[in-house]
Amino acid sequence: MKRLKFLFLGLAFTAIFFSCEEETDPCEAVTCMNNGVCVDGTCDCPTGTEGTTCETLWRDKVLGDFSVTEVCNGQNFSYSCSISADASSNTAISFGNLYDLVGFYGINQAIIGNMTGSNAFTIPEVTFQDGTDNYTISGSG
Repeated sequence: MKRLKFLFLGLAFTAIFFSCEEETDPCEAVTCMNNGVCVDGTCDCPTGTEGTTCETLWRDKVLGDFSVTEVCNGQNFSYSCSISADASSNTAISFGNLYDLVGFYGINQAIIGNMTGSNAFTIPEVTFQDGTDNYTISGSG
């Protein structure tokens, strides 16, 4: 009888050890980009990125050259402006010739803004000088 108990216990342990399947890591086949982190098989994207694998930078949506028309103090101004990626972070964008700084003021200064959402940016307050006059700009879009 004692042998039968040990045989039964031996078979039970063998069945437990051999019937267990190895657990798989849900993140094993997932590659997150732009410093995204896989959590339970899904990429958790850092600020400034989106997509299934964090492959899209928010700022990529707004980069390019643009024709601008603005009204200031009743006057119409038209000029070209560019938005490019700034290397300081993955949310930073650089505005070239914003407010026609080059054409109107002769100032070749890029204005750095930050993406605050997938379709929104801010321009922090920046002061520049045109001769003896100081100008302060800021904005959002």
